[in-house]
Amino acid sequence: DELLRRFHVESQSASALNHPNILTVYDVGADGHEPYLVTELLEGESLSSRLKRGKLPVAQAVDYAKQIACGLAAAHAKGIVHRDIKPDNLFITKGGAVKILDFGLAKVTSTQPRVGATISMVTSAGLIMGTAPYMSPEQARGQAVDTRSDIFSFGCVLYEMLTGTRAFPGDTLADLLTAILTTEPDLRGVDSPALVRIVGHCIEKTPEQRFQSVSDIAFALDTALITDGRPQPVALASQPKRNRLPWALAALFALGCVTLAWLYFRPKPDLQFHRLTFRRGTVQAARFTADANSVVYSARWEDEPGEVFTTRGDSPGSRPLGFTDTALLAVSASGELALAQNTILGRNPFVRAGMLARAPLSGGAARAIEAGIDFADWSPDGKEMAVARETDRGTQLEFPVGNVLYTTPGYIGEPRVSPDGRRIAFLDHPLSNSNQGSVAVIDRAGHKKLLTAEYADAEGLAWTPQGNEIWFTAAKSGGRTDLRAVTLSGRERVVFRQSVATVLHDISRDGRVLLASIELRAKAMFRGPSDTQEKELSWLDWSLVTGISRDAKFILFNESGEGAGDDQQIYLRDTSGAPAVLLGPGGNPGWLSSDDQYVGTVTTDLHSILIYPVGPGSAQRIPIPGFELTDAGPSPDGKTLWFVGRAPGHGLRAYITDLNGASPRAVTPEGTTAMPSPDVTYFVSTPPSGKGFIYPVAGGAPQELSLSPGDRLAGWSQDGQELFVFNRNGLPAKVYRLNWKTGHRELMREIAPSDRAGTDNVNSLRVTPDGKAYTYSCIQDLSELHIVQGLK
Repeated sequence: DELLRRFHVESQSASALNHPNILTVYDVGADGHEPYLVTELLEGESLSSRLKRGKLPVAQAVDYAKQIACGLAAAHAKGIVHRDIKPDNLFITKGGAVKILDFGLAKVTSTQPRVGATISMVTSAGLIMGTAPYMSPEQARGQAVDTRSDIFSFGCVLYEMLTGTRAFPGDTLADLLTAILTTEPDLRGVDSPALVRIVGHCIEKTPEQRFQSVSDIAFALDTALITDGRPQPVALASQPKRNRLPWALAALFALGCVTLAWLYFRPKPDLQFHRLTFRRGTVQAARFTADANSVVYSARWEDEPGEVFTTRGDSPGSRPLGFTDTALLAVSASGELALAQNTILGRNPFVRAGMLARAPLSGGAARAIEAGIDFADWSPDGKEMAVARETDRGTQLEFPVGNVLYTTPGYIGEPRVSPDGRRIAFLDHPLSNSNQGSVAVIDRAGHKKLLTAEYADAEGLAWTPQGNEIWFTAAKSGGRTDLRAVTLSGRERVVFRQSVATVLHDISRDGRVLLASIELRAKAMFRGPSDTQEKELSWLDWSLVTGISRDAKFILFNESGEGAGDDQQIYLRDTSGAPAVLLGPGGNPGWLSSDDQYVGTVTTDLHSILIYPVGPGSAQRIPIPGFELTDAGPSPDGKTLWFVGRAPGHGLRAYITDLNGASPRAVTPEGTTAMPSPDVTYFVSTPPSGKGFIYPVAGGAPQELSLSPGDRLAGWSQDGQELFVFNRNGLPAKVYRLNWKTGHRELMREIAPSDRAGTDNVNSLRVTPDGKAYTYSCIQDLSELHIVQGLK
């Protein structure tokens, strides 16, 4: 019975996880009374087997430790505590990947941290002996455990990889438990001061004194080898006295090479990390004050609204400034705050537009200035502001406010005024529904220059104090952003990278850096007609829902994060929870035809339409020359295609074409994004202003829709008389039935994920025609803010 219970725990826990460092479970079932799991096939050896040959090289041990930490972070994010981390449960593949095995002792708590459950001690002495050397003190006492118990076990494993011996030896179970509870391991065998600190911090006796998350460990491991780096001594052999000149010249040359090598590879300054935030949620923005002694930041913690806080690096805790439902934009040299009030999701899912307001840092009410502002920054003297403003035709950069320097149909991120006040650096995002972008700089005369190629994900930007470099965080593929730098001449370099995503917030005048470590993922949720609660159907790290079949048997989503690699990937997944089926790459979200037979998307170069059959068959590619596409799909008759795109020099419009892609016909006016009805006889536009329209494909006057700011289309009723619309601004998301002919609007349901920390809206929603089933995606952003000193 105990083994069968553990088998079911294994199947439930492991199948809920999908991560490169966790054994993948493909299927769970039973053949009669025989239960089974279907998992990926691993070739290699266990870490336990490898350790029998002795300790690991330091670099290899750190590499393995970072992979284990990443896998544990994924489990902990799902509310799963492994409770049996040990070398036997860690597998090293032939390619050097580490996989966490055996979730048979795992405990599913909740997604809230530090919620534990009493461990069920196994009665078999052999099983206890196999696990006891890696138990945390709270496990040894039979007390409640949480994710910090896994951190203790992780520390024991890291110690063993570095030394070749167990952290807590003992010949009997009593000896082992006594050692865990009362003794400290000898850390002198760890040949690295940085790793000594990491191991020691992992295996503290009380959970409160340990690392509080494995993300913190991964952050520390990333700098361990850098801070311990030392140049290797070079010995010059003595030479005979004959031919002294050539040898002397050679010696001088060698000495010069050694000197240059030492200058290049000399030990980097010890990076120092000071964590500022400790609650569970999202850091929206953070800035140093002018004297660099304090930090002002805005954050959304747990299920609370956004609020502005201040803290100091030399004292614990944060103090709220009294601005609720408010996001920070900038802090001036004179101590004035630029704030965004009443923020709403506008044209894109990555930015919240709001009312720009000004308020003194010392206290006082905020004064509203300008509407529709995404970002803002002060000039060095604090007298002018640069802003990114949303309009119906795109986003415009203004400096000072009202003076338009640049307009894009996409959006402008993180505009920052240079230290000399002559230029503005910003992230230029060409698409309104994608975070891909480049670093650009523009002067006061409007002369714009791209400094980098386009990154798949770009967020966070700041000038160095000298103004000779622009630092930013971006990823070439996936979503694991690194800290990078670029000069005004376009020369790039990597400043810092770690195993989790990083977002840059600010650089102080003395060179300290505000960095956030980010655990970011898009979750796919589903609820069927007979379900009492939602279930998660996420596949990789960025499962963005774009469709649901009429019978609610499968959902359509794309993956565009780190798991998908260089290309976005389109998937179908059975709502029973069976593994997702890969259709193929796509440049943007896929769209499902109303008969559930085809999926349409655009190619990664954004110049062709791809049609994937849901069943057997091959994909079809239809070039649309002269257009840049954002969305596309098939009509139910299979003869007509629709797409949203733009011709050179023009704004976005919805078009109709045929399977040859010939002579596209515009349906909506320029500057309009829209979604088609199931039969592709209408297009529905839902702009951020809340004033929507239905455009007949056959021609004729559009009909105005009564919408609220933030409303988006979620589906059509079976008779085509009603629209399902939802509002993305805030949780729970309200879903309405809207009779588009009469304007009658009725609340249908309210939707919110059970775990709201780091989530403040429903990003996409699709409802079946009968209104009884739905699926949606929500982005969860869990971040920790750090001051980092020593980055160069």
